[in-house]
Amino acid sequence: MFTAIEQGGSDRTEIRNRIVKALSQHAAAEEEVVYPVMTKEEGKSESEHARHEHQRIKEILHDLDGCDPTDTKFSGLLTSLQSEVQHHVQEEETQHLPALRMAIGAERMRELGTAFEKAKKMAPTRPHPHAPDTQPGVSVAGKVAAVADRARDALSPDR
Repeated sequence: MFTAIEQGGSDRTEIRNRIVKALSQHAAAEEEVVYPVMTKEEGKSESEHARHEHQRIKEILHDLDGCDPTDTKFSGLLTSLQSEVQHHVQEEETQHLPALRMAIGAERMRELGTAFEKAKKMAPTRPHPHAPDTQPGVSVAGKVAAVADRARDALSPDR
């Protein structure tokens, strides 16, 4: 999606909306399902680091969601977002997830993946940088935000 929007995809608004939705749902599901297990198994500092990165991503997503693709700020926001996401993914794939897999085992990791995918389907479709990112607040706020987001999406002509 980053490549498509950078190359001036046919509908930058639609691609932006897909990026915002996908990353918002991904972040919410990780905060609800994965990070509590990461905190327990890897320690609080690792999950706090990941949450801090998510916070920055949610802030950029929030700004990007409210920015017209023709605005001069749009490209800068997109570049910042891509950089933050690439850094976060690299850390997760090379450090956090392998360490978590070692700590909880392959079977529990598969269960966590299934729970993550289920949570992602129910997660908010827009970023909420001021919402809680730890339990129990993330679950409660996430459910309320998801309902509000879906209603807003249904009423938005460009969603």
